Amino acid sequence: MRSHAGSGLQAPLFPALVALTVVWCAAGTAVAAGFASVNVWANEQYHQPGLNAPTTPYAYFFAVGGSFRHRHEYNKVLVRYPGPGSPQVMAISGKNFGYESSNVAPVLRFKMNFPLGNYVITATNSLTRKTGVVTIALKAYHFAKQIPALTPASYAALHEMDPAAAFTVHFNSFKPSATASGSTWFTISDLEGNTVFSRGGLSPGTTSVVIPANTLLPNSTYRFLLNFSDRVTSQQSGTHVSIVQGFDNRTNGSFSTGPAKSPVPATPPPPNPVHKAIEAALDDYKTNLKRSLAAYRATVLRADWREVHLLVGALHGALGNGNARELARIAMRLNNAADRLQRDARAATPATGGHAAHRPERSKNPLTRAAVNRYRLDMKRALTEYQAAALHADQLEQSMFMAAQRQAMGDFNAHQVVQIAHELDIIDKRLKKAVHSPPLPPAPPLLHNHAKSPRSAKPAV
Repeated sequence: MRSHAGSGLQAPLFPALVALTVVWCAAGTAVAAGFASVNVWANEQYHQPGLNAPTTPYAYFFAVGGSFRHRHEYNKVLVRYPGPGSPQVMAISGKNFGYESSNVAPVLRFKMNFPLGNYVITATNSLTRKTGVVTIALKAYHFAKQIPALTPASYAALHEMDPAAAFTVHFNSFKPSATASGSTWFTISDLEGNTVFSRGGLSPGTTSVVIPANTLLPNSTYRFLLNFSDRVTSQQSGTHVSIVQGFDNRTNGSFSTGPAKSPVPATPPPPNPVHKAIEAALDDYKTNLKRSLAAYRATVLRADWREVHLLVGALHGALGNGNARELARIAMRLNNAADRLQRDARAATPATGGHAAHRPERSKNPLTRAAVNRYRLDMKRALTEYQAAALHADQLEQSMFMAAQRQAMGDFNAHQVVQIAHELDIIDKRLKKAVHSPPLPPAPPLLHNHAKSPRSAKPAV
């Protein structure tokens, strides 16, 4: 069965349409026990295949129906009317019943098949012998004079429309018959007849409806129905049976959507409070870790600096005691400590590109800058004193071997003379290397408060 007035309902249609109506005027007589509503519908059909509005109906159809107050109230319903097809048996489904004709054309044949007059609906129950009768007096066809149609621009835009974006359909309005109330209905269904969009009960002056985004599928074919519905409604005297006479001008057509060009962005899910708490905890952890790492690097830097400070003090003591072996051991430890101090200074200095990571003295960290500068000053002084001490020790060793060589020559001990000559040769090479090495810049005064060694001055060569 076809739906009426854009209700979107299929079979049975008639009770739903009755429920949408308001009692106004009509005639009905006879015993109406068990009936809730009855209706008749005359439908004038048009087809819009292009931009131009239709001008001539291609067919008509007629429908009769209604509803009972209770299920299984009756098991047979007939409608008798003046036309040649009378009577017609109506199908029953639960509380609803109805009959719908096939398409009839032209209008003269339609009015001959379903003429004006009384349409008597009789319901019977073969088991209880119960009977109910309602008469609908059809006195005129109240079709609207205006033919429903989409505007040319709207019809053209509807084809290949973007279903991912909202679309406004424009159409004409109509003026209801003087004895009827009117409403506009617009419906879209798929090729299987399923309603996918419907707007109904609109005032006769309505000229547009909006199809929301993502209502239709892309690259799909649909049918539209624009319905101008005139209705004459009443209530049977002495009963509560609602009577509706409907006269619909229906224009249908088809269109195909295009691809989705404007997809609606997906709405992000609401934030999970658990995830939010975890993210906050991670942020706190990262902040605390950065602080701990900075504090650790500063502590390591101070520890390495203190070790350099102590080793420089030990170097002064070894120089004062003339202990060459102790000087060599302290020099090795100073070199290792210096390497660590440089690495610590670089780690505590953020690199800014180029060779900035290898220039800790340019750091903005006051602790790093001061520690590296102190280290360099003390290392210059320590190296100067170490070279002087080593040179002095080689000179003393040379004097001792020369005295031993003279003694060996006086004793005519050739083997010992050769050994001493070999040792003297080694010492002579060391002395020449020390003498010809480039001089170090003068050592600046130390920045520490340790006691100055009485023999820390560079001895004369």
